[in-house]
Amino acid sequence: MFETTEGGYLISTGVNGSLTSKTVDILIMDDLYKGKMDAYSPIFRQRVLDFYNSVAETRLHNGSKQLILYTRWHEEDLAGVLLEKERDIWYVSKYEAIKETFDNEKDKRELGEPLWAEMHSKEKLLRVKKNDPEVFQSLMQQDPRPTEGLLYENIKTYSIFPTEGLMKSYTDTADEGSDFLASIVYTKVEGYVYVKDIIYTQKKMELTEPMVADSLIIHKVKNARIESNNGGKGFARNVKKEIEGKANTNIKWFHQSKNKEARILSAASNINKYFLFPDRWEEKFPLAHKSLSRFLAKVKANEHDDLQDCLSGIEEEEFKDNNKLRTMDRSKLGL
Repeated sequence: MFETTEGGYLISTGVNGSLTSKTVDILIMDDLYKGKMDAYSPIFRQRVLDFYNSVAETRLHNGSKQLILYTRWHEEDLAGVLLEKERDIWYVSKYEAIKETFDNEKDKRELGEPLWAEMHSKEKLLRVKKNDPEVFQSLMQQDPRPTEGLLYENIKTYSIFPTEGLMKSYTDTADEGSDFLASIVYTKVEGYVYVKDIIYTQKKMELTEPMVADSLIIHKVKNARIESNNGGKGFARNVKKEIEGKANTNIKWFHQSKNKEARILSAASNINKYFLFPDRWEEKFPLAHKSLSRFLAKVKANEHDDLQDCLSGIEEEEFKDNNKLRTMDRSKLGL
């Protein structure tokens, strides 16, 4: 502990250290994980989280400020947990070695431009990426991802939503208490599915019914399909009552009897190729984005698969004729 000439003090402590009887005005947490081995240990990650929740955060007051900085080796580290639960109260400053996203409005570089070309050229950085994608993604990009194979890769996005398509929706109600409801509004134009809205939540049915109804009304959905499994039939009837006189939507409920894992694996190829999500959808639908972008190819290894099940239902409905050639107007691609 160091005292300042103005009567303040500075305390340094490690994870599991003590801050007993000390009020913290500014909390700085630096290099919480020594390296990849610490970050990949679920025991150590929990130790850091417990220290933050039971020690560090309890010493903060209304005017306290926090600064957390370190290399992100794992998506479920402290930063990952905090951003998932309370993203709106944190400011994230991230400068990727090679700019790949629009996450940082202060970063004026063009996409694909290196951060410090004079010292770390794009060619050098790409060699790192080729030799060890995990190190590149974590150390260079501050965007840790699962090391196992992902089912959905190179997810496509769009900047302008087409207006000529028929608006549709597909809803997969939650199976059990911990499951998610997934409801997606979309249209299909020239062989491509454009996703407009996503509801992805663990809230109870009495709360999700009006949410889905509002989405159908706002987006002027014409055809809505709702899986009737696990209370879905009652859900569909209640949604129908909610929109009565407010929307001209044809709601159809049906029983989904096919094997979920087989459906997800079968639909993945078309979802990768022909499904487009809004630009910066990671900001608008953060939970859905995280679920899809980090979903492992080994389906049973994932904690939740409700969003993927919903997308697979759309794929089954929209791509019944898998042999049909799909084309797109070249002008839409800027060609």
